[in-house]
Amino acid sequence: MELNGYRIFLANDGLFKLDGGAMFGVVPRPVWERFFTPDERNRITLATNVLVIKYGKYTALVDLGMGDKFNEKQLSIYDIKREKNLLEDLSSRV
Repeated sequence: MELNGYRIFLANDGLFKLDGGAMFGVVPRPVWERFFTPDERNRITLATNVLVIKYGKYTALVDLGMGDKFNEKQLSIYDIKREKNLLEDLSSRV
């Protein structure tokens, strides 16, 4: 999206999973399950999208993604999947 000389877009830092019930709170499972199919551990897939604002030679990141300091247990719990990390995605687009 371009707005008054600013280029605004989303960069991706991968996918991860969190408990569906925790994400939707008081919304009953039969309602949110119509839109998001949980896995066997009741987790739904979410994306880590980072808002990027570019103006001339300046680039601002509104969020910095999820990082890469996860141990094996955390990788298993959150089922983190990355085809490329945030820096790789940014370098191909900025």
